[in-house]
Amino acid sequence: MISSEKQIIPSGHSQIFLSATHCNPVRLRPYQQQIVDKIAHAAKVSRQVLATLPTGGGKTTVMAELVRRMLTRDKRVWCIVHRIELVEQIVARLAKFGIKAGIIAAGVEPDHDCMVQVCMIQTLVRRSGEILAELLPDYLMVDECHHATAGQYQAVFRACPRAVVVGVTATAERGDRKGLGDSFTALVQVISTLELIEQGYLLRPKYYIGASDLEGLSDRGSEFNEEEVFARAERKPQLYAQVVDNYRKYARGLPGIVFNVNIAHSLKTAEAFCAAGCRAIHVDGDTPPAERKRILVDFAAGKYDILCNVALFTEGFDLPDIGCVILNRPTKSRPLYHQMVGRAARPTAGFDCETAEERLAAIAASPCPRFVVIDHGLNVGRFGFWEQPITYTLDAPKQSKRGTGKLDTTPIKTCPKCGLYAATQARVCEECSYTYPSVVDRAVNGDFVEAEYGKPGKKPKPEPIKKIDLWPAHLRQHYHTPAKLTDAELEQVQRAAGYKRTWIYAQQMRRAQFKKGGYAVR
Repeated sequence: MISSEKQIIPSGHSQIFLSATHCNPVRLRPYQQQIVDKIAHAAKVSRQVLATLPTGGGKTTVMAELVRRMLTRDKRVWCIVHRIELVEQIVARLAKFGIKAGIIAAGVEPDHDCMVQVCMIQTLVRRSGEILAELLPDYLMVDECHHATAGQYQAVFRACPRAVVVGVTATAERGDRKGLGDSFTALVQVISTLELIEQGYLLRPKYYIGASDLEGLSDRGSEFNEEEVFARAERKPQLYAQVVDNYRKYARGLPGIVFNVNIAHSLKTAEAFCAAGCRAIHVDGDTPPAERKRILVDFAAGKYDILCNVALFTEGFDLPDIGCVILNRPTKSRPLYHQMVGRAARPTAGFDCETAEERLAAIAASPCPRFVVIDHGLNVGRFGFWEQPITYTLDAPKQSKRGTGKLDTTPIKTCPKCGLYAATQARVCEECSYTYPSVVDRAVNGDFVEAEYGKPGKKPKPEPIKKIDLWPAHLRQHYHTPAKLTDAELEQVQRAAGYKRTWIYAQQMRRAQFKKGGYAVR
């Protein structure tokens, strides 16, 4: 059995992994309880289970509850992460569940007596061959498991042949658009981002578009060529100032995080903010862990307004309260886009409320009822709204049937007055109250489209216009004998019917011919 010095586990029977929740020391939200139950049942029939939960939905809490249930059956568990901050985060969350965990990471003395180990994947790959067979896990919990197709993860899976793999992620797809079916055989998805917003667990964003020059950019792998993107920013220094101006215009006073192209771009963006009087700081993967932790503490304390980085805070980090996300870069990766935007989705109010109505009311009364997304990379137009529901599969994501290479997303439009993104069906801009032209207005002033199911739309052939209908009513009786009209009446007809001026001269010549032949015109 587990030593009480190493673990604090409530007592229970052997089936508690599937059914018991009454001894859980932390209260789970209803959807968290639901996803834990579904994962547990899926693990009975599949040895590779993938579960997806939107950013801000509490993946770490779900992992901790799964670990607690596994421990009641005396099972060894390894929780695998890819960044040291995530190790500390999961260890702290397990402690709230009464679970003590060992750590397998560089510079940390291992404690193999612990039934739960939180492991850095890089260290685990190097040490997995040294660990005794009896200490190998029964379960592998993989955080951010969309990385699981990488060679390091596959090596660990092979080294632990008896282990059931349970992966959790907010984005169950890869940036290179490859499927996850080679690593997982079951998929669990119980709630969408939009549903979490409607239930008061996440904030709703509002979007603004900034300038971007992406025409003619080449690709590097499955992404834009970052050197070319940075080179264009260098050729147009005004873009740095525009990032600052848009922040001041749309999100002044809100703590913001800026995602940039590369380290040089991030440093220059931070300099632009500082030059404009904003308190900004840059952090990257090479920043020493102690300094990075200090910067985050200072940011949470309000010593900085802006946190600039490249891709450091895209996955898993429980960042301090953030009210604004600035996408100062383009990406072709929908998972990266969702991870970046989701950094600001956690509300600052309503945590203790029992009902969705109470949570929504608390959020509406809070200083930050919605968070701001300022997009300088045309990402919202490329992927659609962050809260747009996505149904994940273990297969590779399907491309649009239109053959454009883009994912199928909800069409959006931009307010011409203030730049706020909105769905195409929106009638009034939420920010500046601009009224979009209605469907009726567009139908009256635009071209109708003739369409048939399964066939592309086409413009109908216009009805032929009868010139006689354009003539003044009192002169239509002379439509076939216009030469009988006086010069003043000919001018009336010419203006009304849109004839050229030469039409009048032709009728005058015909009148003269009639007179010469002895025909009385009038």
